[in-house]
Amino acid sequence: MVSSDVPSDILFNIPSDVPSSSMKPSTSLLPTAGLQHEALVALYESTNGGSWSTKTNWLTSTSVCSWYGVTCSGDFVVQLRLRNNNLQGTISTEIGDLSSLQHM
Repeated sequence: MVSSDVPSDILFNIPSDVPSSSMKPSTSLLPTAGLQHEALVALYESTNGGSWSTKTNWLTSTSVCSWYGVTCSGDFVVQLRLRNNNLQGTISTEIGDLSSLQHM
């Protein structure tokens, strides 16, 4: 659940105990645009996206890289910045499909 006890200006780092050189996925395991789309749709649905303060381009046919709060490197989601956006609920497990995600 998104807690109101957590300051809204904190940028969460996803920890990595693995050297960065070994974190690069093989090309056969790179997430598809479809997987990223599905993961972000699941996040939207599990956190009451209809009530978000800003949801520009979410659930549209545009690239997920153009959705509000989503930052990409190339075609891969690397950051989600949705603080102060009225997220409510539990972060979906599909977030794990964003294998290039570094900050949330």
